[in-house]
Amino acid sequence: MLKKLELTVERLYLFYQKLFTSDHDASAFFHQLSLDEQSHAEIIDYQIRIIRKNRGLFKDVEYDIETPAQMISDIEKLVSKREHFEKIRTMAESRGYLV
Repeated sequence: MLKKLELTVERLYLFYQKLFTSDHDASAFFHQLSLDEQSHAEIIDYQIRIIRKNRGLFKDVEYDIETPAQMISDIEKLVSKREHFEKIRTMAESRGYLV
């Protein structure tokens, strides 16, 4: 679930990167954030491998699955509203709010 959360946040940042293509600095910033999220997902893969090899060491660990699941759902809803964000961006650019 945590890996899925990281990859969902990566998609959100890629969404923002595309949304701000007219602003090179903003686009580059969101691209870098997306790469960070990809790295986080790889770290989670590594941690899962360690846990699988040493299950006895982690038997008392508790995990909240509802919070990451809700976050994933919220982010997916946000990204699904792409047309709304693009309309706002276009309007902001036409009014000179974005350079």
